[in-house]
Amino acid sequence: MKRLKLALLIVAGLAAVLLFAVVLAFTSSVQTWAVRRALTGQPGFKAEVGRVAAGLSSAELSDVRIEQNGTIIVVKQIEASYSATDYLFGHRINVARLAVRGVEVDARKPAAKPAVPAPAVAVIAPFTGILNAIRLPGEVRLGTLDVDAKVQLPDNQTASLTLQGGGIAPGEIATIKWTATFADPKKDAALAAAQAAGEIKLRTTADLRIDMLELTADAGATGPALPTDRVKLEVKLAQSAANTGETIAARVSLVRGAAVEPLLNADVAYAAGKPVLAGTWNLTVRSEQFAAVLAGFGLPEVALTGAGSFSYNVDSGAATATGALDGKVSKLEKLGAELAAIGALQVHAAFDGGSSKESAQLGKLEFEVATADGRKLVTVAAQQKLAFNFKDQRVTPERPGAELARVSLLGVPLAWAQPWVKPRVIAGGDISGVFVVEAELDGSRVKARAIEPLTIR
Repeated sequence: MKRLKLALLIVAGLAAVLLFAVVLAFTSSVQTWAVRRALTGQPGFKAEVGRVAAGLSSAELSDVRIEQNGTIIVVKQIEASYSATDYLFGHRINVARLAVRGVEVDARKPAAKPAVPAPAVAVIAPFTGILNAIRLPGEVRLGTLDVDAKVQLPDNQTASLTLQGGGIAPGEIATIKWTATFADPKKDAALAAAQAAGEIKLRTTADLRIDMLELTADAGATGPALPTDRVKLEVKLAQSAANTGETIAARVSLVRGAAVEPLLNADVAYAAGKPVLAGTWNLTVRSEQFAAVLAGFGLPEVALTGAGSFSYNVDSGAATATGALDGKVSKLEKLGAELAAIGALQVHAAFDGGSSKESAQLGKLEFEVATADGRKLVTVAAQQKLAFNFKDQRVTPERPGAELARVSLLGVPLAWAQPWVKPRVIAGGDISGVFVVEAELDGSRVKARAIEPLTIR
């Protein structure tokens, strides 16, 4: 009987010690002491914390301060509501609410980073896609997110960022709204202020993937030479199933009042099993869309349209690009009053080329400048395919000994040269001539030769 009582006393004593340890572990003062001790003496940065209080369903940190390389980060309060048992027994990250308030970053006096040994060359895994490379640590659920931060930059510049939203859960589309601002108080600042706002949408899956990620942004800027128009950016990544291909769609538009005018569209596809991103692009820029910006810099008005395709091998770095651009340049008198007589110009360019780590390749090159009525003034055209080796700096044409390119000047007005010959005055006339570009048989040297000499009329 005495032995039984002794055993019960020992068990009771151990239980009491364990209970006392658990109570201490969940005591704010003990948690604060433990965190402070863990942060003390950490190499490379200084960290302080005012108070820590964490339990099985919620946690709060206050007055957090981190200093590294001259940058100081202060966080007034971090609050989280969560289920610790979901993670301990089901490996599920279930956060009902996360709020980070009063974040202030002081980056006005960044210090030079200490020299560190060069890291060992890491083995880069083969490219398998952007979304495919993201694997969640477990089932993730986030009810609401609330973050606000202010940043102090050099030269009294400031910035801010807010994040609000949530709804992250398997199979659901979560939405996080964000805003960002920038301000420069200098009177002569080219960019006095900038504002941007948008949304981040994402969807997680039961097999711990993100199969849809979408970013939208609407940005505007204020400055002496900047218009009030805003720019809208839309980027969407999608994947239909695990280990399959992905698609990327990007859109850049100009927002003028209530109208949204597309500028640049790009669609990219990744086929599973091939480390290649391939896509198409098209561009439409009207002269009035950027007339105010160009005028602020004293430049002519420009209109452009174009389309093409491209590819990029992520593993090898090889890239290809093909396309064509057509444009119109008007109000040349902004470069010099003497250019007003030239009028508007039409520009055409077409190209087909590529590059790798070893060389660059050119399959097609055309460039033309013509008057508004279509009369050609300048033409440049590659006459054959060629490659340029980066290592030995040699040109390798498809047909050695034949001309590489031809440049033609067809009655180019001499008034174009007026801005560069002042104070001399060019009364009139034009210049014509045809040149060919050739290479030595071994590709070691490239030279130009006139086949129709320069003629001034």
